[in-house]
Amino acid sequence: MDDIAELFQKVGVGDAPSVAEMLRFRPELARARDATSLSIMQFARYMGQWAVLELLIEAGPALDIFDAAALDRSDLARALLSADGERAKAYSDDGFTALHFAAYFGALSALPALLEGGARIEAVTKNFVTNMPLHAAAAGGRMEACRLLLRAGADPNARQHGGHTPLMTAAFNNNRELVEMLIARNVNADLRNDDGKTAADIAAGVGNMELAARLHLGETFVDRATA
Repeated sequence: MDDIAELFQKVGVGDAPSVAEMLRFRPELARARDATSLSIMQFARYMGQWAVLELLIEAGPALDIFDAAALDRSDLARALLSADGERAKAYSDDGFTALHFAAYFGALSALPALLEGGARIEAVTKNFVTNMPLHAAAAGGRMEACRLLLRAGADPNARQHGGHTPLMTAAFNNNRELVEMLIARNVNADLRNDDGKTAADIAAGVGNMELAARLHLGETFVDRATA
């Protein structure tokens, strides 16, 4: 097992002492990436290994705009954008913008900072998922991030890879709260993905029959938190 693979294994199980020892001898591993370009810090964030994540951050070097977005460091995001506004539109090695990371992780402080700094709400990833930040927020189940992006003008009917819309993602995940919010925003529940399925069909396909029925009925909801 090489050092990067070993580090990912230690981070995944939350072995902070072993991670600290590895970083003591090779601090550059704190910004390591695997063969798919997934950063070790993003991996720690995905796995919820907060103590290990702090070790990685402290080991340096300085965080970049993608790190600031994923970690919800709004002050850092603003400072980086002030120094170079093009960072708001930049893509990571794995094809995401900073706004995608902030959306997926529900970084509610970084999201406004990025939008104010010029991040494009309609930016499409440069990878196979070909999605927009709203899709990322829906995939992460980040209700408030979705609300913020919709308020900022995100298209609730936008399509990603496979023709999927945020409503379809919410239906697949049985995220009823998000489904209701999207319908309250006049989403088109009759859209079909590349396989010809609507959100109701997708809900039924994963056993969410009650949600499928509600979608078929075309019920209208009121988003009480709409500004």
